[in-house]
Amino acid sequence: MTLQEKLDLATKYVQSVLQMFAPKRTGNLAFNSIRELQEFKTPTQNVIAIGGELAPYAVYTNEKWISPRWSGRSNPNENWIQRAIYYARGTVEMIMSGEITGLDLTPYQEAINKQLEELIAKNGLGLNESAY
Repeated sequence: MTLQEKLDLATKYVQSVLQMFAPKRTGNLAFNSIRELQEFKTPTQNVIAIGGELAPYAVYTNEKWISPRWSGRSNPNENWIQRAIYYARGTVEMIMSGEITGLDLTPYQEAINKQLEELIAKNGLGLNESAY
C-alpha cells in the first residue's frame, strides 16, 4: 500500500470513529457535517471538518457549557472529539505502519451504516435534513 493509500484509509477510519462518537439527536452532525475536505488534501495531509454551515452548533456539542441557559448543568457530550481521536490513535498508527488494511476496517464502516439506518428509521430523516 502506498503512503497516500494509507493516509486515505486512516482518514476514512478517523472520520468513521468521529461519526460513531458524535452526539446523535438527529444524525445531522454525525452523518452530514463530519467530512473530508478535498480542497485541502495534499500528498501528506488530509483534513476532516466537523460542523461548519451544515452544523453550526457542533462546537457546543464538544465544549463545556458556560452559558446561563444551561443553569450550571454539565455537557454530557463534552470532549467527544478528543475521546474519538484518542480511541482512533492506535489503529491509525497500525494503518500507517502497514499492519492494518482496508478489509480489517470493514466492521467499523458496517457499524456506522447501521447507526445511520437506525437514525433514519427513528427520526424519519434523510441525509442533509436536520431537526435543528
